[in-house]
Amino acid sequence: MKNKYTTEELYEASQSFKSNKTIISLLFIIAFLIALFSGAYYIKYPKTVEGKIIITSLTNTYNVYSPLNGKVNILKKERDELNAGETIAYIENPTNYQDLISLEKDIKKFNLEKLNQSIDALAVNLNYKLGSIQEFYYNFIISVNTYKNITKNNIYKTNIQKYSFKIKENQKQIELLGKVKRLQDNKVASIKANYTRDSILEAEGVISKNDLNISRTNYLNQMENMSSSDVRIHDVSSSNKDIKGEINSLNAQNNNETSKAIIDIEKQYFNLINAIETWKNNYLIISPIDGQLQFVSPFISKSSYISRETKLFIILPHNNNLIGKAFLTPKNYGPLKVGQSAIIKLSDYPYRDYGIIKGTLSKKSPIASDTLYQVDVKLNNGLVTNTHKKLEYYHNMTGVVEFTTKKMSLLERFMNILSSINEE
Repeated sequence: MKNKYTTEELYEASQSFKSNKTIISLLFIIAFLIALFSGAYYIKYPKTVEGKIIITSLTNTYNVYSPLNGKVNILKKERDELNAGETIAYIENPTNYQDLISLEKDIKKFNLEKLNQSIDALAVNLNYKLGSIQEFYYNFIISVNTYKNITKNNIYKTNIQKYSFKIKENQKQIELLGKVKRLQDNKVASIKANYTRDSILEAEGVISKNDLNISRTNYLNQMENMSSSDVRIHDVSSSNKDIKGEINSLNAQNNNETSKAIIDIEKQYFNLINAIETWKNNYLIISPIDGQLQFVSPFISKSSYISRETKLFIILPHNNNLIGKAFLTPKNYGPLKVGQSAIIKLSDYPYRDYGIIKGTLSKKSPIASDTLYQVDVKLNNGLVTNTHKKLEYYHNMTGVVEFTTKKMSLLERFMNILSSINEE
């Protein structure tokens, strides 16, 4: 009987333990589920959208072509920094390139507004080998020398100086004749007074007729001398007038010849400038923009024969206007918004070694091309990575871009999955 009670107590105790264990297990499961759903609700993380990206410049690259057939002489090295208008290479031709450069420097110093100074400073080199420009250079030098001969060895000025000296001599003679005439005037007045007096004395019988005739003869001779002086003064004055006319004529001829010479210099100067520019357009290969030089073919050398319109070089614009062009599939494209952040990992620079580039979605295309959407990505710090390393730009650098979308909880994602399954 005692054993029976003991067994029943043990059974009840056992059942009570099992019941408590079940309750604890249920509570644990409930707590776990609550924790799980709480975590699923409160734990949120963004979803990433990945795509391919190309880093390019807002300023277009320029392809540079050969202007003519011929051997190319390259003056620059690959990856050299160029300024717009800088010469990269030239096609070999009869014109010596260095001679042309020297000539162009001299011509640029030549100032038509300061003609005499420019001519004095002009360095003439008849040994230049200028090919098609040679004739224009010689014509320019001839025009300069013609002007020099007119201005420095001027026969007009020489004759003008002679005539001017003659006028001065004649003027002195006129002044001397004027003094003589004034003396003659005084003498005539005196002789005339004597003659008048003698006429009165002869009428009164004081002097003889012969004495009166002598007085009259003296008077007439003096009047003749005086008239001769007037004629001489008139002739010399007339001669000066003619000489002045000749001087004016010589000055006009000199001015005309000088003007012609100046006009010819201007004409030959511009002809030479145009010939140089034509030569440069035909033979020089020039960078159209500021940027970095890239060779299309690494095997181009001085001995290379190039056909016209052959693509020789690419000019990469400076990287201060870089932008990312990303291409994304339609999957998860819709939630992307302008202003969302982006992470760029470049193929040329492994991100584990160099870091990542941070960007921002700046433009989103509404239309897909070949099942891909294109978006623009602004580079927040250019090519400076999050590890503060500045990367060197290469044309059309490629990589992977990751966009961060709106954060969603685990519960929201789970419910979206259930919803999509239910719709199916």
